[in-house]
Amino acid sequence: MLTDTMQVSDAAYAEAMSGEYHQTRLAKALRILGDVHGNRVYDFGCGEGELMRRLSAAGAIVSGCDPSPKLIALAPETATIGGVEALEALPTDSLDVLVTLNVLGYVPAAELARFWPAAARAVKPGGLLLQANANDIAASGRKYTFSADPRTFPETLAGLGWSETGLDYHRYRPFPWTRLLTGKRDVLGVAEQDRIPMFLRQRRSTMYYSLSYRLPSAA
Repeated sequence: MLTDTMQVSDAAYAEAMSGEYHQTRLAKALRILGDVHGNRVYDFGCGEGELMRRLSAAGAIVSGCDPSPKLIALAPETATIGGVEALEALPTDSLDVLVTLNVLGYVPAAELARFWPAAARAVKPGGLLLQANANDIAASGRKYTFSADPRTFPETLAGLGWSETGLDYHRYRPFPWTRLLTGKRDVLGVAEQDRIPMFLRQRRSTMYYSLSYRLPSAA
């Protein structure tokens, strides 16, 4: 299970998750995944379950896990208390999509080592893994304290039969010239962010998304 030292207080977390920044992050994840109708989608580190609710509204069959009993109490009934051990308990090839948003960089090394094979076993060949991680490129290594560097994850996944198929970046506060054009000082909508050139988003974004595909030949 993820350790309590990784978490802010549940009340502070729930308040942050209701904010517009988190809502735009969820909207970006949904846009990247596209049509999930009928897909079996698992949210690893689901928190209060807001992404699960959005996925369910889009027609997905949702489940998830989180280490916080208080947050799980707010999540849909298909969310389970736990962490890696909950993922390990899933049947083989039982998922079409596995989502984990801003979690894996902070998972203790021993648990992260268990996560990768558990994910490869639970997601069916041809299925997807969507991660969101804090963008240490933008912070120049000074802002985020990771248990593991997310930039190493694609290599780990490749060794387990995955292929990274896409990267996208998410920015919270507008660039100065965007503020002048839109009048917005804080949150950019997802569509507005997508119009910013990718190389600028990469250098200035708070979060990035990695989408990987489990190769059909994977064991």
